[in-house]
Amino acid sequence: MAIFIQCPECREKYKFENVHGGKSLACKCGKKLEIPQAPADGTDIKECPFCKATVGPDAVICVGCGYNFNTGKKIKAPAEEESTEEQGPGMAQKIIPIIKFVVVPLIIIVVGFLIYRSITGKSYGISKDAPLGIFDVIDKEFIEIKLAKSAETKPIPKGFGVEGKIYTYVDEILKKHSKGMVVEEISVAVDNQNRVVGFYANFYPPGEGIPTTGSKVYLRMLGLWKDEMALPRSPDFKTRRVGGEGRLGYNMDVATAQNESVSAQWTKEPGPTPLQASSDMMNFALKEYKVENLAMSPEAESMNNLSKIMNKENKEGAAAEPEE
Repeated sequence: MAIFIQCPECREKYKFENVHGGKSLACKCGKKLEIPQAPADGTDIKECPFCKATVGPDAVICVGCGYNFNTGKKIKAPAEEESTEEQGPGMAQKIIPIIKFVVVPLIIIVVGFLIYRSITGKSYGISKDAPLGIFDVIDKEFIEIKLAKSAETKPIPKGFGVEGKIYTYVDEILKKHSKGMVVEEISVAVDNQNRVVGFYANFYPPGEGIPTTGSKVYLRMLGLWKDEMALPRSPDFKTRRVGGEGRLGYNMDVATAQNESVSAQWTKEPGPTPLQASSDMMNFALKEYKVENLAMSPEAESMNNLSKIMNKENKEGAAAEPEE
């Protein structure tokens, strides 16, 4: 089940699972928001950003203060205009046109949008021919949520399976607020037909002292995993050894999942020291390509090869030592 909230300053909308109830987050505009506690029965709720009244997730108008979730404006209640004695019998006739010309069209628009989404797919320009979306659509959305696009691109790694470019977007606002200590980014792999063939993103998980509840990267990738790609909401993480058994090796938790068109990996890597937060990475790729090779940089390939060589030499050296 879910909790929906909206920022009163910039009207940005957020959706959280009920387990996040009671937490706080920083909106992209900088305003601190509080996530309401989820109902005991686990139903979906939406909170009015002004009067804090909770309503159904599909509600358009707040019954507490008349706030319109779509337009960001408040419809004044009768009590705010005049006293009950001054209203007279004509007040009902004043409210009916508002309902007729404001609420009803909004409901029609919302219902039409939901039908459109169910037919055409989701956001990003996702379609049958482009299961991960179209680059122009994604580029526009990322810029709208104020992710900074890097001026430099790099080629898709050879081991991935298709030629193209990788574009990277960094949450510069989060980076600036953390004085460069927290860097989160999303990279988009695009083929020569402008199709998105892969995503990979780095971010910090919740509960590590990092304000990830408001992280645009974490929320966007979580939405891609659970909503757009409909992958398991409780991934099955398994421990995997990376870099061999030597000094360069370490353990990390990896979950893999796939649907009819996309493969995905969710990786949790330990921090450099016990006092530093661990980091997460999500990789997505069309099933015909190798998702595990998408984020493999030349430096990472060199380190991986070096680790294999060192482990091989250690084993050969141990086998060659004469017994005493």
